[in-house]
Amino acid sequence: MLSQVILMNEERYDLIFSGELVPGFDLAQVKKNLQQLFRLDEAKVNALFSGKSIPLKKGVDADAANKYRVAMKKAGARVDLLLVQNAVEAEPAKPAAAPSRPVEPETKSNGLTTVLGAQAVPAKTPRPVIKAPDFGLSAPGADLLRPNERASVEALDVDLSHLSVAPQEGNLIKEDELEILPGIAVTVPDLDVAAAGSDLLKPEERESVQSLDLDLSHLTIAKVGERLGPASPPAPPPPNVDHLKLKT
Repeated sequence: MLSQVILMNEERYDLIFSGELVPGFDLAQVKKNLQQLFRLDEAKVNALFSGKSIPLKKGVDADAANKYRVAMKKAGARVDLLLVQNAVEAEPAKPAAAPSRPVEPETKSNGLTTVLGAQAVPAKTPRPVIKAPDFGLSAPGADLLRPNERASVEALDVDLSHLSVAPQEGNLIKEDELEILPGIAVTVPDLDVAAAGSDLLKPEERESVQSLDLDLSHLTIAKVGERLGPASPPAPPPPNVDHLKLKT
């Protein structure tokens, strides 16, 4: 019988911080929180926000990595978890019976993980080299383009002899260009202004309304606090209980 070597994989994580903040947190407050959390001085806390990926912890297990991640998130900083798998060789084991179901092949990790809610660490790519031209600063009022940078445009020969400039005052349209409209006869009645406090209508302009002869003799005015609705009906008399007796 052949002996079998078992490889036990124990997942370990490196905590990487790249200076990314949790949305809603202020940079100054996050620095203060991290300074209190890790008991660091101001210079070391500022070094964490240099824009580089800095490992805070290396080779911690899943529980410890999750605790650090939660603590950093509460402080306002987002931490990335980099999965590191260490294969540990165990003692040779005796051959076991054939399994009842086929064993799934072991999947290999690419070294990156997003477990525990952490963000994956982006791959490091070299930054492209940007070649900027030799810019200069022109003097106030100077042309932004140099003579050799100007486009050559051929001048057009346009006849403007028939155009003239109108004087500052006057109409832009000449008298012979104006359109004369016929006048409209408007009859305005003899209007005047009434004196303050007087009626706007004259006596002959008022509409005659005949007054009504109404009999109000049956109406009275109620006293203050008196009920305006109909009077309440009288309470019913008590029932007759003379015919009722109590037996002992």
